[in-house]
Amino acid sequence: MLESAESVRPVYLIVHGGFDGGWTWRDVAKRMWGAGAEVYCPSLTGLGDRTHLMSQDVGLETHIQDIVNVVIYSDLKDVILVGHSYGGVVTTGVAQRIPERLARVVYLDAVVLEDGENMLDAVGEDFANWLTSRANELGDGWRVVHDPPDDDRKSDFPLLAAQERLSAASVPAKELLHTFIRCTESGIPMLEEMATRARGRGWEYLEIESDHMPMLSVPQEITSLLLSLQDGV
Repeated sequence: MLESAESVRPVYLIVHGGFDGGWTWRDVAKRMWGAGAEVYCPSLTGLGDRTHLMSQDVGLETHIQDIVNVVIYSDLKDVILVGHSYGGVVTTGVAQRIPERLARVVYLDAVVLEDGENMLDAVGEDFANWLTSRANELGDGWRVVHDPPDDDRKSDFPLLAAQERLSAASVPAKELLHTFIRCTESGIPMLEEMATRARGRGWEYLEIESDHMPMLSVPQEITSLLLSLQDGV
């Protein structure tokens, strides 16, 4: 009976944002496990508990492969893939590579790319200039040094991850459900543009009353919202 119960657990794979790590999702993951979900929240190469692997060669392709490997080596199927902030760029690449392993892709206050864009194109001139100038002035031209240094667990971000472009978009082998969740109190104007893009594509659109980091500020609310997305999968 136990094996049968575990076999129907919904599977969530959460991709954190830039400057963060899997640690930001620890509380939410515990709550989701307690509610019967199977949850993975790995740190991307060079960030979080994997900061020791940071190098000039780490970029978007590295991060896509990080997540693809979690799915393949853990033999995950029907995955609800959640990307927060920069994580949306990563999840877009993952959905191109292994659509047959996914059930839904969720963009949580995340970057939504148009064909041919990289993250610098998508986020607007002001933020793109901040990323590049911070790397050039403080990070030897390739590390975007986090600011402010208010948490020892924050990580520098590899500029290459914002510069690399996805390969030409491919038609998924299966049609995937897409959801965009807007954090209404984030105060980040370019994310409204991301929400507009998502609505224009006909994606499910949801809102949560939260700043840009709901997993830290409203963990129970984002837990409940994410768990609700297993319906219809």
